[in-house]
Parts: sequence; C-alpha cells; structure tokens
Amino acid sequence: MLAPALTLLFLAAPTTVDAAASRRIAAPCTLVADRAIQYLEEHDFYTRKTEGGRIVLELGNDKAASTPSGKPLSLNRFSIRKYTLPKHLSPLRTYADFRTEGHLSLQSANEGSCDATLHFEISAYEWVWALGMIDDGYRSKFSSNGMLERLYIDAICDLFAKTTR
Repeated sequence: MLAPALTLLFLAAPTTVDAAASRRIAAPCTLVADRAIQYLEEHDFYTRKTEGGRIVLELGNDKAASTPSGKPLSLNRFSIRKYTLPKHLSPLRTYADFRTEGHLSLQSANEGSCDATLHFEISAYEWVWALGMIDDGYRSKFSSNGMLERLYIDAICDLFAKTTR
C-alpha cells in the first residue's frame, strides 16, 4: 500500500526546473548584446531587442538553425529528449513544427561587466495521428533541461574570452 502511494506522489510531483544558464561576462551589456545578436543571427536565430532596466533579447529559430559547433540544430520527435526534461511522447500522437524560443537577459553587474541569463522553451504542434482529419491539434510546450542554454551561453562567453587574450 505504501509503495503505490509513494509512486503516485512521485509521479504527481511538479517538475519545474529552472534550466536557465547564467554567466558573468567581462564587457558592457551593450557590447554583449551587439555581439550576441550577431552571433545568434549567424546561427540562424532571429532576435528582437527590448530595453528597460535591462536588455532582453527575444530569440527564435529558423528551420536551418545551427548549434555553436556548426551542426544543424536537430529538433524532432527523437532528438527532443536530448534538450528537454523527460516527458512521455505518446506513440499515438504526431509531433511536428518544432520551434525554439528564448530570452537572453543582460543585466549590468558593475562597471564593465554584465550578467547574462539565457532560457529556451521548445514547443511542437501535436495531434492524434489516427484522428488527423478531425483533430485540430494544439501546440504543446516542453521544458528545457538546460543543455541548449549552456551550449549557447558558453559560446557567447567565448567570444569575449578570445578577444581579451
């Protein structure tokens, strides 16, 4: 009796994890924003810059987005497990049109340095394949496990590490 209750409690527990990656970069935030925009656009992400008390870059991917190593960013049913928290993908459902959206938040830490925080969210259009004629489907979201964030934030930090050497 206790084992099934513990299993049920474990499965019902919320799985919210802050998968954001943060780094301190030894450069002013405006310079970090300019170089990050250039870098991300070279990797086929589109960016939109908003400013307030901090600089926020809103990111999204094109179909041909690439990882920092230059390989295509593979977002599909099978590779989604690599970039998201474990979630059961139903064999009776079809997943298509995978998208990555994110926010790169830049906050001035002190004179000449900037705190950068990157967070991605991955989504896919989902429907029951057997009911494709009548099922309109919906866009489902997958929680990032932090792998993509670490890849891109480390690559952006490397841009500044190379220039200071």
